[in-house]
Amino acid sequence: MRNLYPDLLLQSLVFSPLYLVSFVTPRKKRVAFGSGQHDFNGNAKYLMLYMRDHAPDIEAAWIAPTLKVRDKVRARGLEAYWRHEPAGMWWALTARLYVFNNRPNDVHFFASGRALTLNLWHGVGLKALGFNSTSAKSRRDFNPKSLYRRIIRPWLYSRPTWFGSTSPLTSDNFAKAFRIPMERCLDVGYPRSDHFFLDREALWRHLERTESAEVVAFARSLERYDKVILYMPTYRDSREDFLAASGIDYARLDAAMREQNALFIFKLHPWTTGVTPTDTDRYPNLRFAPKASDVYPYLPFAHLLVTDYSSVYFDFLLLDRPVVVFAFDEARYKAAERDLILDFDTYMPGPRAKTFDELLAHLSAEPPALTPEQKHVRHLFWGDYAGGASRALTAKIREILET
Repeated sequence: MRNLYPDLLLQSLVFSPLYLVSFVTPRKKRVAFGSGQHDFNGNAKYLMLYMRDHAPDIEAAWIAPTLKVRDKVRARGLEAYWRHEPAGMWWALTARLYVFNNRPNDVHFFASGRALTLNLWHGVGLKALGFNSTSAKSRRDFNPKSLYRRIIRPWLYSRPTWFGSTSPLTSDNFAKAFRIPMERCLDVGYPRSDHFFLDREALWRHLERTESAEVVAFARSLERYDKVILYMPTYRDSREDFLAASGIDYARLDAAMREQNALFIFKLHPWTTGVTPTDTDRYPNLRFAPKASDVYPYLPFAHLLVTDYSSVYFDFLLLDRPVVVFAFDEARYKAAERDLILDFDTYMPGPRAKTFDELLAHLSAEPPALTPEQKHVRHLFWGDYAGGASRALTAKIREILET
């Protein structure tokens, strides 16, 4: 892998004057949105779409990392700019509030001086984050004693003004990870899962209003199957090809799916490396979704989730549907990838598979109902959330802009 640190150092040196300028530019009553996965996605996407329909008087724009993303957002009828074009730069320099999914560089860190920030993040779960993590990578990246680290990645050391959260349990982790008081965490739920609580008719209306024709067509295609299974493994910092170690036999998996009139969807993290079959026509009941695609529009159409240590486990519990935990590399993950802040077995209960044969047995059986332990975990991570996060956050944004 190419060493990016020289590039980051050069970027910091080039944009440092802009950062100083950003502390004196006027901050207007407007909101700059952005995402850390270099696309139009995540909680920021869903909140911006909600505001388009329910708060059109609030000035908002998506600040995109590429022209392609800018044009994609504009096609949805939203205001959007490339961060390096004059209009995009000016918007980033003058927005009073930044709303993003990861860090302020989702919008433009070097234009963020004096801007208030609302970090909506991208998942709840067991993994230690940021300054709350003791993994080797985190100790390296989040080292407050290292001037060099502060210079090459200053956005990692910025503290959000507010943080989107889901419950006191998750807020405790976020507050430690981002070094902020818990009072700054807004336990309102996630915009990206608000539509989970709509009935089927309302869900279709929502998708047709907010998603592309291609996404809606794919969601409708799922209705011809008796069972839709979604596999979403988490990202590995090592970027090793963990799929090869999973033992998944694509031919046997496809045969099992055909017997049940089921579809098995592989949805990998955007940064995951690994080789999936190129001759996918051989496996008509397996689908390999683009890694950068947004799974949340069609997540409510899945009957069963297969995951490992991913926070999507907790999202799927909101749908009151079963989850199989396929933790074939549990010991290695805990030792070499990420440290967990909560006990894996206690806080991710439910059916387990350590091998592909065990996984296939679970997939061929009747999906079980959520256990009492899983329902308890759902409440710990989500409280009484049943939708409405976008509405609550929009009210907060109004308050911020008027203050």
